[in-house]
Amino acid sequence: MATRGKSRKRREMDRERTAEVRRKLEERAEDRSSEDRGKKRRTQRKSRTRRKCSEEEEGRREEHRGRAEHGEHAVRKKRQEHSGGAEHKENAVRKRSGTQRKSRARRKCGEEEEKRTQRRSRARRKCCEEEEGKKRRTQRKSRTQRKCGEEEEGRREEHRGRAEHEENAVRKKRRTQEKSRTCSKWATEKEQKTEEDGYQREEQKAKGNGQREDSRGTKKVGGESRRQKFRRQR
Repeated sequence: MATRGKSRKRREMDRERTAEVRRKLEERAEDRSSEDRGKKRRTQRKSRTRRKCSEEEEGRREEHRGRAEHGEHAVRKKRQEHSGGAEHKENAVRKRSGTQRKSRARRKCGEEEEKRTQRRSRARRKCCEEEEGKKRRTQRKSRTQRKCGEEEEGRREEHRGRAEHEENAVRKKRRTQEKSRTCSKWATEKEQKTEEDGYQREEQKAKGNGQREDSRGTKKVGGESRRQKFRRQR
């Protein structure tokens, strides 16, 4: 029974909450519709005011147009009445107006010509500045290229100097080697010649003493040849 009472109470609370939410939604919808109605009324009021203003403006224009036509008729009538002096005055006014118009046109042409001259001057000055900038860039490039060329030439000269130095060193080494070979050759030849001279002296000496020859035609001195003895003595 207690549980059933709680369920009924909960359902009543849910119904009250639902009714409250529905009432708030209805109030919000009513406020929105009233705002829309107010906006519509304001828009209609603005339209009526604008239409009324345009009608009043049109009326003023019509009135002004009527006055202008009336004034024009009056002026025409007055001119017709006083045609002589009026025509003269009108011609004078027209002439003065034409002169003023020409002066204005001439002044305007002069101003436009001045503006064109200034534009041309600015364009010419800009062109000269661009040409000067191009010339400076070209000179800078030329200096850079010349500097690079000089550095490259310096490197080549240095490389050439190293190559010449190495070539001179190789030549010097070759000459030294040739001199060494020549000196050693001369020393060998001198040694051989000295040996041959000694041998010939010994041979002459042996011939002078009348010593016997061995089977090979070489004189024997104490069981050894004269050449061997000469070498031993040396």
